Amino acid sequence: MFYRILDIFFVVFHTSVILFNLFGWIWRKTRKYNLILLVITGASWLILGLIVGTLGYCPLTDWHFDVLEKLGEKVEGPQIGAFEVLTTAENLADAIKGETYEIETMYPGFITTAEEQNYSDAVESFTWAIETEKKHQVIYKTALEVVNTGSEKSLPSQWLVCLVCGNTYIDKDVPNECEFCMTSKEEFMVFK
Repeated sequence: MFYRILDIFFVVFHTSVILFNLFGWIWRKTRKYNLILLVITGASWLILGLIVGTLGYCPLTDWHFDVLEKLGEKVEGPQIGAFEVLTTAENLADAIKGETYEIETMYPGFITTAEEQNYSDAVESFTWAIETEKKHQVIYKTALEVVNTGSEKSLPSQWLVCLVCGNTYIDKDVPNECEFCMTSKEEFMVFK
């Protein structure tokens, strides 16, 4: 019972901290406290992160994970943690694994939950996300092949991303509007 209460405490407290970090600046009376909490959060992420070897480190999350383990639960899926600088090819291979996880596991799970709860807008959004991740996976696989063959100059020099749904286009293949959400191409963000 004690650990279940701690679990609830961490969910409520951590969520409150996040929400106050995001929105505490809105009210003039809370701006000073918002700034203090933002500095504490930033110090945790950076200073404690450098000490423990994980940028973005949050002791609250660590303690919450300990509580969940005591309850017999395990946090699964990709975790943000310590990282190392790898080669471009290794980073692309990791990106492909991430996209594969999102396509095969993460978004299908989200879609199933949204369908069970009759959230048709969420189903549509997650479906767009899967299709976009499939494009990303092809982009990363192509880039890895190009890096491995030493022909980097053959890669496109410009990409466009729909800011509404994240759909990605190579410059030469841009339709007048996004094929998922119908946003006009004039609203796409250009990456060169």
